[in-house]
Amino acid sequence: MFINIENLTKKFNDLVAVDNLSFQVNKGELVCILGPSGCGKTTVLRTIGGFLKLDSGKIYIDGEDITDLPSENRPVSTVFQSYALFPHMTVIENVIYGLKFKGYSRKEALIKGEKYLEIVDLKQEKDKKITTLSGGQQQRVALARSLIINPKVLLLDEPLSNLDAKLRIKMRDEIQDIQKEFNITMIFVTHDQDEALSMADKILIMNQGKLEQIGTPEEIYNYPKTEFVLDFIGSSNIVKNADNNMEFIRPEKIIINKDSGDIEGIIEEKIFLGSIIIYNVKTESKIYSVQKNNDGLDEYSIGDKVYINLENRKTL
Repeated sequence: MFINIENLTKKFNDLVAVDNLSFQVNKGELVCILGPSGCGKTTVLRTIGGFLKLDSGKIYIDGEDITDLPSENRPVSTVFQSYALFPHMTVIENVIYGLKFKGYSRKEALIKGEKYLEIVDLKQEKDKKITTLSGGQQQRVALARSLIINPKVLLLDEPLSNLDAKLRIKMRDEIQDIQKEFNITMIFVTHDQDEALSMADKILIMNQGKLEQIGTPEEIYNYPKTEFVLDFIGSSNIVKNADNNMEFIRPEKIIINKDSGDIEGIIEEKIFLGSIIIYNVKTESKIYSVQKNNDGLDEYSIGDKVYINLENRKTL
């Protein structure tokens, strides 16, 4: 494995922020660490980057034990949530900043800096001050500055959280494009499940410092291994079967119609979300959340009697 994290533990006084965490990452993968606030995901990133000292455990990158290396000697680069750019410097000065520690001359650094600004489509902004750029442009400067030193691993700590919704989607695509172009291994921390599902090769879900599940987005969504993962990723309807085992069915997997089905109910609430519509259907035993694509036909209204079919449910 290109990255091997073994039994990582980090405490802050009596608080165990990361509890005996182990996982592996293949070369060239984009792995998202996902979880609620306070679950330990940023602590994991900072220990890999060398900004926090472990209480126990080992960190290997490309076969090298980097556990005790200072941050500046690790083969990693970090894009922080705040971008951590220098406001008094120009765009290109920010991008080439790390090269002065790598033995580059000023001329060599500027040539390489322009090349990387071209990759992130900011060459025309090279002489501007950082403070004049938009949030999305600053994000791309931070990416270029991290990539230019040729790290083996790029760490990203919620880098899209300061952007508006439309720009976040655009930057997701740009980060994926850059990752593919450089074939660089990335670990991306987020609390946004849409980001993780749309970007990651693998998702690592954390809860209270522990690993809940790791797998592809499809595995995590379709085959959650714990009730926490089921509840955290997407929406679901939980039901008990005849053996009292827990089953679930995603809202988009429920079949709804006005003629026949497993369970009769009344539409209690209708939530219009543009491309999809959510119906909350009250039955004798519980309320089911049902999702339908918006096909332009307003088939159901609040108060309608409907039938739902749960044949696509799965056992947790």
